[in-house]
Amino acid sequence: MINYFRIGVITKPHGIKGEFNVYVTCDNIDRFFDLKKIYILHNNIDIEKIDDLSKCEYNIQYVKKNKNLIIIKLKNYDDINLIEQFRNCDIYIDRQYAQELKDNEYYIPDLIDMDVLDEDNNFISKVLSVEKNLVNFNLLISYNNKQLLIPFIKDYIKLVDTNKKIILLKNTKGLFFDDI
Repeated sequence: MINYFRIGVITKPHGIKGEFNVYVTCDNIDRFFDLKKIYILHNNIDIEKIDDLSKCEYNIQYVKKNKNLIIIKLKNYDDINLIEQFRNCDIYIDRQYAQELKDNEYYIPDLIDMDVLDEDNNFISKVLSVEKNLVNFNLLISYNNKQLLIPFIKDYIKLVDTNKKIILLKNTKGLFFDDI
């Protein structure tokens, strides 16, 4: 199970007093207003493999919104030169501070690498990623050397079991896989 979620990327400083712009990578921009602390990591560093996260932990002084961007001010970082080091860094939060899920809602990182099964419990593939389009989310899988998108909607998803790490599909015969 993933313990930390990436929720944004610091793009650049905002002004000269230690604020910075954040490109939001999560589904709800308003989640930032409840945060008290964040983890800031340089790109391509696996947060799950860091021994001492306290070196990456920062307390938030305030958060404000500017159009589609979030602006964050960290405590004790009052100068543009102090926050310049964070340019292009990823922002993570601890799972315990993530928004609570409602019934039939899932954290996207928890869906990655889950086994995808057909209605007869036959293994099809693993979830490679979760893609969002204008209407819904889609599971990206690989089948017969092809990448396929399966709509993550109740018409095609019978069951999601995060404990067993399986997604059971329905209505697959003749729809996605011609030889299953």
